[in-house]
Amino acid sequence: MVFLGIIDEKIKIIDHHEQCSWLDNKLGGQPIFNPMFDVNKLIKNDQLQCTECSINMAFILQIYCPVDNSNDDRILYFFSCVNKDCSMKKCRLFRVVTKAKQATKIETKLFDDDDWGGDNESTSDSTFTTEQSSNDVGSTNKYDFEKHSYFIPHYISVIEETDESIDNEKYEKMAKQIANVEENFINEQYEKHYPDVFQNDKDNYKFYKQLHKCPEQIMRYEFAGKPLKSSGRINFSIETCKNCKSKRIFELQLMPSLINVLLNNKMKTIDQQDISIDFETILIYTCGKNCYSTTNEICEEQVFLFKEYCPELNEKFFEFIPVKQQQ
Repeated sequence: MVFLGIIDEKIKIIDHHEQCSWLDNKLGGQPIFNPMFDVNKLIKNDQLQCTECSINMAFILQIYCPVDNSNDDRILYFFSCVNKDCSMKKCRLFRVVTKAKQATKIETKLFDDDDWGGDNESTSDSTFTTEQSSNDVGSTNKYDFEKHSYFIPHYISVIEETDESIDNEKYEKMAKQIANVEENFINEQYEKHYPDVFQNDKDNYKFYKQLHKCPEQIMRYEFAGKPLKSSGRINFSIETCKNCKSKRIFELQLMPSLINVLLNNKMKTIDQQDISIDFETILIYTCGKNCYSTTNEICEEQVFLFKEYCPELNEKFFEFIPVKQQQ
């Protein structure tokens, strides 16, 4: 089952502390860590600096996503270089796994409908109170994460991909056009209408068609699933886990709508001219065994960034849709 991440309300900030928990899915602001996690393990060896330009990477998002049949707390943290002068703009994904202390938790569901798991059962049976969430934020003060804070913090909501309740009015007409076309044209005829804009790339066409169903999606999550490829021309090689040498599996991908969300929510202290974000999709592969090291607790996973092949789609998003011929 595919879950979609969508930007939600802003996170309140009191005395420079975000009023949210490390158990929350969030975008922007500063990363929030489990108090049990030693932050020094993340910042050693300049792991939060771009390996190309050596500038501090921006914290983009984190998601709490424990795997089935495990009580361990598992969070993914994504950082990216946004320096406009950097030619490569490296991005990195860190997986942090800490052993859960069930005695410190309240036995209520962490997520109801907002569950990243693969079925209807919650992958965790606990959450923290608001008071505890505020205290959790203090654990990040071991390191100055403000220098990685480029964007205003927001919660990330989660919906199933089949949920169409969030479609905006401005997309309804376009959705009907797609439905009319598919109803009145056989596949062979239909595909003749879009080769120019998609350059005969069926994967790219399917990518944007799926995106049209929920233009607000900033990420897609399907643990051990299949990515939505942005082009049939992309090639990449998946490495084994550096820690346990197990096979990596697809877990999530970031979608182009994330770019506008970030640029429209930059911190007031960040000059718009100094920021550059450019990708069509970013695929993330993680350890299939969700390995855990008692000496480290953190693993860097594999990230693949792909830029768009059809930039004209930004301005002419739906012009490929043929108009139904009058009888």
